Amino acid sequence: MGQENRFDEASLLKQLTHLPAVSRLVLALCCTTRQSGAYEHFAERFAPETQSYVKGIIVQLWDMVVGDEFDKTDWEVVLEKVMELLPEEQEQWEPFLVYAEHAISSLAYTIRCLLKSEAQEAVWAARRAYEAADQAAIRDLGVQTGSADSEARILAHPIVQRELQRQERDLRLLQSTSSRQTLNALKISAFSESTLSLGEMSK
Repeated sequence: MGQENRFDEASLLKQLTHLPAVSRLVLALCCTTRQSGAYEHFAERFAPETQSYVKGIIVQLWDMVVGDEFDKTDWEVVLEKVMELLPEEQEQWEPFLVYAEHAISSLAYTIRCLLKSEAQEAVWAARRAYEAADQAAIRDLGVQTGSADSEARILAHPIVQRELQRQERDLRLLQSTSSRQTLNALKISAFSESTLSLGEMSK
């Protein structure tokens, strides 16, 4: 196998600690934005009244990051509402529910990153995106986790590598500059990419 990207939480935390607060927030927001479709697909089936709410919050966060307007939102209140969107567990494994849970958790960590300016919150937001990709890869491969061989196959899966490569790209850009142009470019990329396609979630 080649040199696959890995999710190294300790390394990511160390790197994010040295970045400005806005850069930490943007990395978390990129990971969250790529997962927004997962919640929309879930909400379409199980909670249609909330389908546009999550996307609206994400757009509001991006507008705050790349815009000049002063944001008067009470993000503590928004965080409480977001936490209420976490899907309830079901007896049978429901893929849309699982991926929606990752998406909402990632959004919650992103808002907490905004409120607390702590690198760990951004790391947790990124981890949720990675774990969503990891679970999709496991389902696609149909393997049992735990063995060295299965873990290597899961890590090498294109779905997992795609998300990890995007996280690495976003981090490198933020380490080079936090200019308005860079933040806008990251916003465009995040909205045009998805951690998982509908087909990948449906397997």
